[in-house]
Amino acid sequence: MKSVVFSYGVLLLEIVTGKKNRGFPHQDHHDNLLGGAWRLYKAGKSLELLGATLCNSCVDFEVLRTIQ
Repeated sequence: MKSVVFSYGVLLLEIVTGKKNRGFPHQDHHDNLLGGAWRLYKAGKSLELLGATLCNSCVDFEVLRTIQ
């Protein structure tokens, strides 16, 4: 059951960011999508995860609730 919940969380992150878990390049670190999301979450910058298509068409607190 835990793997299903984990996979669902990864799928939500992929939808919100518009990026795949694999191939998530970042110039400052070599984390995958989950590591990058965790790093931004801890820094209080979760909204930086938003993909370009969702940026203008979403409600911030709903996205933050999904990421949390």
